Amino acid sequence: MASTEASRQENVYMAKLAEQDERYEEMVEFMEKVVKIVDVEELTVEERNLLSVAYKNVIGAGSCYCGARESVRISRNSEPDNLFDSAIAGFCTGAILGILQGDLADAIRYSIGISIVGTGVDFVAIKLRPVFKNMYKSVVVGDEKNKDRFKWPEWLPIQVLDEEALAAKCVREEALRARIRDLTKEES
Repeated sequence: MASTEASRQENVYMAKLAEQDERYEEMVEFMEKVVKIVDVEELTVEERNLLSVAYKNVIGAGSCYCGARESVRISRNSEPDNLFDSAIAGFCTGAILGILQGDLADAIRYSIGISIVGTGVDFVAIKLRPVFKNMYKSVVVGDEKNKDRFKWPEWLPIQVLDEEALAAKCVREEALRARIRDLTKEES
């Protein structure tokens, strides 16, 4: 028990050091170790605050890319799906985050990485958007030619909007309940 308490205190101390150096990814790792040692309900107020600060800053760094992409798009007066905006925003965001993390090498590494990953994700999203729209039309809207292609299973708990279908469903459910009652009476 004493070794887990020592490990817990050591991880909290390391998380505080990581926070002072603004190394929030490492701070998250240390606080995850603390959470694994104890239940979440047993965390102290200080530990909960450290965990909150760590995740807030990690998520904030990711959202920085989205904001930068939008500001680049607005400043260039371009379309929302422009991949060049995505690359510029990724490069700028990476440079800013890299400088905040340490030195010029980090800035270059972050800017190239975020630029490549962000632009790749945007490219995939742009290419898959028509596919998802077609899937939405065929499943939710229900084209006449695609009506027989996809059919919801009977047991799926979907709100039925058609009154006739709802009435038929109620009749089937009542018949099923009656069969279950008959079976339980026979077993008794």
